[in-house]
Amino acid sequence: MESKCEEVRRTYSKENPITYEEAEIILKDPSFPVPKQPHIVLSEDDIKGKKIFAIGDVHGCYDSLIALLKKADVYQDPNVLLVFVGDIINKGPKSCEVLDFVRSSNSLCIMGNHERSAVRKLRLMKWNVGYEPKPRKRWLHSLSESDCSYLQELPHTISIPSLNAIFVHGGLIQGKLLENHTQDELLLMRNVIVEEDGTLTSTKDSMKGVLWGSLWKGPQHVYFGHHAVQRLQQHPFATGLDTGCVYGGALTGVFVTGDKRLISVESVEPTENCEEVINS
Repeated sequence: MESKCEEVRRTYSKENPITYEEAEIILKDPSFPVPKQPHIVLSEDDIKGKKIFAIGDVHGCYDSLIALLKKADVYQDPNVLLVFVGDIINKGPKSCEVLDFVRSSNSLCIMGNHERSAVRKLRLMKWNVGYEPKPRKRWLHSLSESDCSYLQELPHTISIPSLNAIFVHGGLIQGKLLENHTQDELLLMRNVIVEEDGTLTSTKDSMKGVLWGSLWKGPQHVYFGHHAVQRLQQHPFATGLDTGCVYGGALTGVFVTGDKRLISVESVEPTENCEEVINS
């Protein structure tokens, strides 16, 4: 019979089970990373008079972020609402600086798989005395309780009905109700596999299936991240903004309002091997 710990490991990620240590933490504390409001909807009044600028995976590349905002002429502009599609932290050299900027600028952000990972590591650090994250994640020690709460409460999606737009980190499956998507689908999906009966199954494996955005028929236009290997994706009803900044590519944003311009800047701080993204 499958142990309770093994059951929890598989429940939270069927394709890439979490560690036994993390599963034990979940068993001790069932309120593990499930935001109180997983799906946020912004009204016309919420965005009145604002330009909306969506930004792809920053991954701690603070200098590239500031360069992008200046190029788009939206740096410190009070009339612009920035929406980050997740993975603002980890891998790059300045995760704390990016997190501080996003919070202090009153920007909006989606939970990405790296935000979820950070919450899990923070839980381990809190409950397992002596647990130490890997060297490149030691920056987690610098986070305040407020930072931890902020990361844990990041939504899985943000919708703006008046703009017919929705933001997610991983992806959405055509025909599936938003509230019926699993956390892994929303945070990890890169492709979908078309089964014999026509149903769609999500996968984070870039080598299987087809790009989920290519099969998305709306009606909402989806802005997403997570797929650095594919770089910029432009489908009729979906735009993929992860252009591999932390892998030596570029950081990309797009105006969701107005002229819908795409803006990119070349990365100034590559730190990772792009091939590793397939399994991250």
